Amino acid sequence: MEVIRFADRRVINILGEPKVCIGEDKRFIKNCLYIDVDDGKVIFNGLTRAIVFIKNDELDKLGDINTYAFLYKNYFFVNEDFDEYLAFEKIRQLLNVPLDDIYLNHPFAFTIITTTKCNARCFYCYENTLKNKHNMSEETALKVAKYILDACPQNQKASLTWFGGEPLYNAKVINIICDYLRDNGKEFSSTMSSNAYLFDERLVKKAKNSWNLEFVQITIDGLEEDYNRIKNYINKDQISPYKKVINSINALLKENIKIDIRINIDPKIINDNPDYYVNLIKELNKLFGNSLTIYVFPLFDDHKKRSDEENKVLFSYMCYLEDLLNNLKYSTKAPHDNLRVNHCMADNSTSIIIDQDGNFSLCEHYIDESFSNIDNPCKKDKEIIGTWKEYLTNRELCEDCPILGECHALLKCPSFGSCNPYEKEWNILKYVNGLNRYYQTYKSDIKLSNPSQIC
Repeated sequence: MEVIRFADRRVINILGEPKVCIGEDKRFIKNCLYIDVDDGKVIFNGLTRAIVFIKNDELDKLGDINTYAFLYKNYFFVNEDFDEYLAFEKIRQLLNVPLDDIYLNHPFAFTIITTTKCNARCFYCYENTLKNKHNMSEETALKVAKYILDACPQNQKASLTWFGGEPLYNAKVINIICDYLRDNGKEFSSTMSSNAYLFDERLVKKAKNSWNLEFVQITIDGLEEDYNRIKNYINKDQISPYKKVINSINALLKENIKIDIRINIDPKIINDNPDYYVNLIKELNKLFGNSLTIYVFPLFDDHKKRSDEENKVLFSYMCYLEDLLNNLKYSTKAPHDNLRVNHCMADNSTSIIIDQDGNFSLCEHYIDESFSNIDNPCKKDKEIIGTWKEYLTNRELCEDCPILGECHALLKCPSFGSCNPYEKEWNILKYVNGLNRYYQTYKSDIKLSNPSQIC
């Protein structure tokens, strides 16, 4: 047996190191991922985060407590009456940040909505219902910059995310905030969600050098004709919008700015044209190779209208695309080293969203639910904040789930506020592929550190 990664000690400290007695009936914990590799299995423990490799000829010898003590002391083996679900709940309750008077007082991650206006007219955009779309003013931008300087811990680099609408529609406030932080000696980096249409070589260089832009997420939902139809840009140049965005991506990559392409999967399309997204992925791979990352995600089902059969078809197709991406060597979900006790920026106490009017919220899908404001940031609506600490509880689905320690789905989340067996299968597959990639990287690192092993 080989230990690839040790356990998250916080988990062991909370649950206590098991006392192992010879002759006790034990079973494997339910929350494990198993993958067949080489002449054995890689096993990932979703509770303790430990990863081991066990040869096939060792699998029938695991009852030897002395030889395989690691498996017993790190909760690979547990008592018959061990309750995995309650163990996860106990750990989350003890490690999660309490809603006290200092909650969110010292964030270091700031998602800044520069504008709710956009140059695209995507039919599925959740912001279509927003009224009175407008830009952040220069005055508000300066207040935001001063707030970041005051609120972010002194020795902590500020992490900025530019969001919209289309954030580049109001780039001047990005300049104001970045210039102020730099002039006052505050370290920062930034990322952006953008359609990338407004980027050109000049703006890309500015983003790299002045905004410290490191990463951009860009949505591409079809090949040229379909992309142009779905985006339905206003104020278009003569060049095809699709080609213009492809040029923008190349300009960003040239400056070593990382790109993540998101493909929103429309269930209606996969029924009519199953090759639609396959052809898109292959085209993007042809254009960019592995110089960027690509991931797929279903269109939001905000009102949970999809039937069980529709979910089955959709997520079976998602699994198909996931395997395609994996075969093309695009990065996928690698299991975190430490057990996650929060879901995302909405419930982690270090991140806030600041909208175009200076209102604070916790999720970009709920910017109307503000809990505070730039003019009085210490006055917080704990009732609104508390709604982002309510988690999906479904023992039937979660109890034996190997990625329970990655999930912690928030009830309010439009993406993860519910689960079904088919979606669960898709999410698990991403981590199976990720674990495989993790193991292959581990093997490569071992060979590099010990060249004699290389044939």
